[in-house]
Amino acid sequence: MFNRQQIDHLLEEKKGELKKKFGSGFIAVFYISILLSICTFFIEYKYFLIVLFAPTIIVMLINPPFSEKKGVFRFIAGLYLLLLALATYFWLRA
Repeated sequence: MFNRQQIDHLLEEKKGELKKKFGSGFIAVFYISILLSICTFFIEYKYFLIVLFAPTIIVMLINPPFSEKKGVFRFIAGLYLLLLALATYFWLRA
């Protein structure tokens, strides 16, 4: 009986760890950004890329999908966001 309770306790801990590792908030943000980018494309098409990808990248910067090497992932995502912002800036100037 005691061993069974320990196994149940360990299984509950594993479920809690899985919930912490995989946040699904970025999925909703990505869908909303797709809808906004479609609307933005018809209003001003030059903002299409930044509206499509920036919200998802920002959410992934806050809560990275990987449990290991979060710093590396945040660094690469930050560089990508900076590159996206610069590309949009130069596209608007052209």
